[in-house]
Amino acid sequence: MSKDSSVKRVIEIIYDLQKGSVLNLANLADKYSVSERTLRRDLEVIKEIFGDIFVHLEGGNYQSSQKAIFENMLNSSEFFMLKEIIKLSHKSSLEISKNLSKSMQDKILKNLDESPYIFKHKPYEEIFARREVFKILERAITYKKEISFKYTNAGKISHFTIQPYKIMFMEQNFYLAGLQKRPHKHAHVIFRIAMMSEVKFSGKEFKRDQNYLDFLHFINSPWASYSPNFRANLIKVILQIPQEHAKYFRLKKFYPTQEIICENDDGSINVEFSVTNFAEILNIIKQWLPRIKVLAPRKLKGIVKGIAREFYANTHGKLPPQKAEF
Repeated sequence: MSKDSSVKRVIEIIYDLQKGSVLNLANLADKYSVSERTLRRDLEVIKEIFGDIFVHLEGGNYQSSQKAIFENMLNSSEFFMLKEIIKLSHKSSLEISKNLSKSMQDKILKNLDESPYIFKHKPYEEIFARREVFKILERAITYKKEISFKYTNAGKISHFTIQPYKIMFMEQNFYLAGLQKRPHKHAHVIFRIAMMSEVKFSGKEFKRDQNYLDFLHFINSPWASYSPNFRANLIKVILQIPQEHAKYFRLKKFYPTQEIICENDDGSINVEFSVTNFAEILNIIKQWLPRIKVLAPRKLKGIVKGIAREFYANTHGKLPPQKAEF
């Protein structure tokens, strides 16, 4: 049986568990024309993802020890996003819709209009516009196949061959992250999918680097820098947020590593970020200039001071006083 059929079978089993059904291995083996040994492997896969959710009954019967598996795994906004993506994937014939039975899709998409959420910006519609590229990338990532493609940026055309790892959505755009073989090392590269064309398999396969996968899960910006020991090389950035804006940093994490480390007497707060380079944090700083101050490191403080002076000159038509603090 194909991998696609295996995925479909596992998802349908999850759906039956979600309903609280008692599953019998012999009946499932007959239904899917596979061995009971194969089905036990399927249950192990489900266990790895959702934890030990099974109650093992007599006679080869299984039942979930908890209901609402999807709801326990996703919060309400994520679940709504899943519904939207399934709708779009079905329209684009992508893997996520092909691997779900119609009854499963109907259940997930049920009462979509009753959701409390409306997403006015739907950047994932880019999937539909470039569905053929996404299909190739899905297969290449899933089966660890090297790809080559043409990349057009600001009118300049380049050609790349890379090991694709993840499709990532950051800063309102879809990116492909992967490793590119260079002399003596593999380098982290990231590309706007909207700028990619003529994507094809190179004929080579690769073995995934778990450390690089950890890095991709850690970052939250396309500007991040990778090294095999990236955690040891993280830069600590400390910003001071004035009292009138502190509430926004209490309510929202603008970066995964954001942490309030000090509450000051004047109501301001000191916030620490761990980043791989300054470029990652500069976009956040620029959004809040001139209302925030860089406390550390000193080199970043100098860079931001120059940006702030330029901002002041553009908005006031003159340079700021030499003693102005930024």
